[in-house]
Amino acid sequence: MALLYICLFGALWAAKKVTLGRAITMDCHYEAADQSNEKYWCHGMTLLSSILAETNQQCGWQGRMSITDNKSRRIFIVTMEDLRSGDTGWYNCGIEETGNDPMFAVELQISDESVSAPVFRFLSPPNVSCSGGSVSISCESVQGSLPIQYTWYEKTLSEDSKISDTNKLDLHCQSFKQQHHQYYCTVSNNQGEKSSEMVNVSVINRSGHNCTYVTKISSIVSGELWADKKVTGIVGRAITINCHYDGKYQENMKYWCHGRTIQCSYLVRTDDPDGRRGTMSITDNKSQGIFVVTMEDLHAEDTGWYSCGIDRPGLPLDLRFSLELQISDAVSGELWADKKVTGIVGRAITINCHYDGKYQENMKYWCHGRTIQCSYLVRTDDPDGRRGTMSITDNKSQGIFVVTMEDLHAEDTGWYSCGIDRPGLSRDLRFSLELQISDDPVSVPVLKFSSPPNVSCSGGSVSISCESVQGSLPIQYTWYEKTLSEDSKISDTNKLDLHCQSFKQQRHQYYCTASNNQGEKPSEMVNVLVISISWETCVYVTHIGSSGPEYSCDVSTTTTHSTSTKIISTDDQNQSSKSKFITSLIYIVLGVLGGVLVVLAVSLLLYLRQINKHSNAIVSYQRNKTLNDNEQLVAAEESTIYENVRAAQSSSPETHSYGDVQFNNSENGIIYATLQFQKKPPAPSGEVERRSLSNTDNVIYSGINIQSQSTKNNRKASSLNTP
Repeated sequence: MALLYICLFGALWAAKKVTLGRAITMDCHYEAADQSNEKYWCHGMTLLSSILAETNQQCGWQGRMSITDNKSRRIFIVTMEDLRSGDTGWYNCGIEETGNDPMFAVELQISDESVSAPVFRFLSPPNVSCSGGSVSISCESVQGSLPIQYTWYEKTLSEDSKISDTNKLDLHCQSFKQQHHQYYCTVSNNQGEKSSEMVNVSVINRSGHNCTYVTKISSIVSGELWADKKVTGIVGRAITINCHYDGKYQENMKYWCHGRTIQCSYLVRTDDPDGRRGTMSITDNKSQGIFVVTMEDLHAEDTGWYSCGIDRPGLPLDLRFSLELQISDAVSGELWADKKVTGIVGRAITINCHYDGKYQENMKYWCHGRTIQCSYLVRTDDPDGRRGTMSITDNKSQGIFVVTMEDLHAEDTGWYSCGIDRPGLSRDLRFSLELQISDDPVSVPVLKFSSPPNVSCSGGSVSISCESVQGSLPIQYTWYEKTLSEDSKISDTNKLDLHCQSFKQQRHQYYCTASNNQGEKPSEMVNVLVISISWETCVYVTHIGSSGPEYSCDVSTTTTHSTSTKIISTDDQNQSSKSKFITSLIYIVLGVLGGVLVVLAVSLLLYLRQINKHSNAIVSYQRNKTLNDNEQLVAAEESTIYENVRAAQSSSPETHSYGDVQFNNSENGIIYATLQFQKKPPAPSGEVERRSLSNTDNVIYSGINIQSQSTKNNRKASSLNTP
């Protein structure tokens, strides 16, 4: 047995059983816009997948694969025949489009399955046995890995004798040496063997080479009497069963009995008064070859096996056909649900019970069993509609009450009933269904980022969760790091935290496993590539699988993040790491040199301040020769005047002289100077006259007043009166 997982754009999945040696059919749905596009089936789940079958091939066949496009239903159907263990893997339904083709991923897992109990059917008209002809019966196992071996045996008192190694049994007069014979077949594959029911043959009479005989499979007699093999009735109502028979039995007595063995007990017969016994009646329509059985006022206890029968005086066996009668607790159309539901150990299951609108205000419940003594599990009038792990919710607008059973166990398998309380009536309204609980193997774990993945660009941590969406609970999760020697276990949780402290080398690979009591499955790989490391931070790329999401960084700056799916080559990554290291080293050296230069500059300034009193002053003036005479003075572009001021120090500690000018330095050595300029020379009143370096048009005269107090508040203290 195997499971086929179908994923359509990540939003829909389904599971389907497939078996080694048999065939599987896959329906791929598409949009109306793709009706005229070519469709294909390919092996793999990457852009390099190999195409196995496509609709533009002749008849859509290629080897064991076929593809058919049903454009009216917008479905293309893929068939894979003669499945082999090597067919396990990923496949895709694909549609050719401009750009990227839309593809629907499918995981196919093939495994061996044991054979099922063989099923019989008549290959030739069975009633030829009445006239001495031959009868052919086939034996077939509808399940199980191929190839399947069939063998027919005749059962005897001593040792069963082998008849043939085919799945077909041919019966004729020459086969019969005595009045009664029994035959059976076996089916087997590499997973085991199973036997069929018995084929019973009774020889009625023999004359020469001809004989008349009856072929009977279990309780089914070949072709002379038949009916529906399974019928369903409703509690409190009546049911009618039509039993068809061969015209030669028109005058025989017919009956209806409980059971399917020779000791089947009569319930009603055609020779009863008016063909009735209690709530049972029988009517024989001889012209149509049908006798009709009616059962009234059905009860749940009436469920079981029954037989249509025809009495045949003088013969050892009556003619019978057995059928199964199932009784539902629901009144037709007023309450219904799925007749069989399946749950998984440890998980929850939800059952929708639909009801007629007239029961909106009635109390609803969920009970264990399908008889009158069905025991309540949860009711809508319970507090919050809950009892333990059971809950019930009534959606009156839609006419559905929903039952939820949580934390399922294998012991929960059995019959249950949706129920509606009907005060004043003798019986509640019920619908019974069968709940089957099974262990389910885990599915391949799904990985997803549980924290923003791009924080890896700034050296933060990244969290990745691992979850198996199917499988019986509890499920155990384990994370491993893949190494060259033995994979090392990291944690027993479903969460992986990645951060700089995790990384000892440039590349790392991690994966998780999910396991329960049915087996274990590993996830895809989480690939981590460290781009750069500096102190306690690092830049790294986190990539899930070969086609999953990848998160990378633009490493040209430490503040730019990118979530595009790009692949960085190893050479580029190494070069980037080296560049970042060299850049960091240069910054460190420049920082040290800068600090040294600052210290030297401060020392030099202090030194210059000490010797400033004994240095020469240099004054530079420039003037643009195109300026007007009465406009503001600016530095001349071509003419520069240098004036050496000779300093001398008198014997008085409070008097200093510069050049021809003396001044008082009584204010703690602070000297204030006011410089004024004009084009015409001032009157000679103690100012120092400056010599022209050019012609008369470019002569600049300067008057300098030096005093011991600031002229900030008295700008006219100078002997120069021109502003």
